[in-house]
Amino acid sequence: MPRSVSRFALTPRALAACVLLAALLPAGCAGVPSALAPVPAAQHLPARPPDDAAFAVRALLGRIQGAAPRGAGYAPEAAAALDRQPFAYPGFRVAAHSLLRYAAPPGAPQSRTASGRLVLADAHGRVAGLAYDVAYHLADGALVLDRALTAPVYRRAATVRAFLVPKDRLPPPAPTWEEAYATAGRLDAMPPGGLRTPHLLGTHALLLFVMERLHPEADLHLDIPIPEVAVPLDQVRLRAGAYADYDGWRVAVVVLSPGLTARAAADGGRKG
Repeated sequence: MPRSVSRFALTPRALAACVLLAALLPAGCAGVPSALAPVPAAQHLPARPPDDAAFAVRALLGRIQGAAPRGAGYAPEAAAALDRQPFAYPGFRVAAHSLLRYAAPPGAPQSRTASGRLVLADAHGRVAGLAYDVAYHLADGALVLDRALTAPVYRRAATVRAFLVPKDRLPPPAPTWEEAYATAGRLDAMPPGGLRTPHLLGTHALLLFVMERLHPEADLHLDIPIPEVAVPLDQVRLRAGAYADYDGWRVAVVVLSPGLTARAAADGGRKG
């Protein structure tokens, strides 16, 4: 059965928050820690991941991206698992790190195991979730990953970036997400204050970019409101085949009826 993703609205505020998240990503990172952090008491995880756990995440993501940080080492099992990842998250960095477990393996006080969830973001504001589980130790000035497992995490809500593109200039599908996004930006005719009246929908279509990575089987429900219109517009459901999918980030063209929008606004006004 297809998975359903919660409805959401096209809100400039949500988009701004997503872009700001990417803009605030750290510019630099600390090197290999000289010692492992003490293991906290059960149920008392630190508010901030210890430096060694943070570096282990850097080592994990760096290996996936083909740019392992200096001081990272990999046992054959960990290297093989990370090299099998089907998507390399090019240009993504860690925007948020939630530590779920941090411990020392039995009989190995100089090693650590850690698991958690990451929010990855790129400069465009695209976001992806990634769960991880690692085991590692320090040796000769390096942090060595003995085990490294990852799995994608999918949210039940999403943020959309909307472009208003003339119907006679709608571009063909682009080979990459980055090219599609750049083309939409060049063609965008969205008024500075947003789409406040429906008259432009007669000659323009909405080009929608879902900024969160979605599960391959997820159906996406869109309620697209226009400010000053009392009721939602046509409900749009993006099912398989109704969008281009770039490694989980979806792009869709939505054509709405201005006549239907006007009637909806009139009906809503009478009911109010």
